[in-house]
Formats: sequence, structure tokens, C-alpha cells
Amino acid sequence: MKTYRKKLSKTDIGVRLSFPTECFNEHFATLCDEKGAKGQGWFEATEDINTQKKWKFHLSTRKASHSHPKPVISAGWLPYVRAKRLREGDQIIFHVHKKGGQTRFTIQALRNFKLFGAQIWNNVEDFNPADASSSILS
Repeated sequence: MKTYRKKLSKTDIGVRLSFPTECFNEHFATLCDEKGAKGQGWFEATEDINTQKKWKFHLSTRKASHSHPKPVISAGWLPYVRAKRLREGDQIIFHVHKKGGQTRFTIQALRNFKLFGAQIWNNVEDFNPADASSSILS
């Protein structure tokens, strides 16, 4: 199992999730869209904790005007951000499981807090109300 971890930026929260090309090459480049374009297409990630809910994300490479293509997850990402109430500074972890020629992804969202001066990362679900749909923050 390989792991990709990222601390979320303002752009990650409000627009799309971008990540380094090295991570793309190592974990996601084998995905293909319907036309067979390498490194593009939909993939499913299952929540690692609690609900086992499946999330569907679209991966593509955004063309930068003067540099290498930038890998991004756009479609499906913002609904995940809203459902988890993610904010700048939170962290996501993609676990990549490869077995028998198949690749499976799990996703986990973490939030940082201090406990007796120590930095602790914990699942965002532990910080959010159990019934997010009835929250005044919605």
C-alpha cells in the first residue's frame, strides 16, 4: 500500500485538488478515460473510516501555459469538501492499494489540533456534528 498525503490549500478547498506530478506518475497515471487518454478518468475512493461511503472523483491534467501539465482532481472533489466541511490546513490522505492487477483507493480527511502542546491529527468527522444536514453551519 502506498500513501499520498496533502495539507489542503485555499485553492484545494474552493476550486480543485492539485498535487505534484511525481505523485500523479506514481499513483494515478494508469487511470484512463473512455477514449484511453492516460492519466485521465474517473476513479472511486472509499472512506477509510466509519461510513465506508464511496466518492467518485475525476482526475485530469491541467495544461499550464509555461510548464509541465498539472494533475488535478476536479469533478466530485467539491462535494467531498463540503460534506466533510474541510478547511484550509486540513489534510487528506489517499491510500493506494494494488493487488492482483487491480488498484483500489481509500480517502481519509484529517484535522489538526493541539493537546498538551502536541500536534495531533484526527479524523474530521470527530470535529463535525453527527448530522451535518441539520447544522446551522450548512
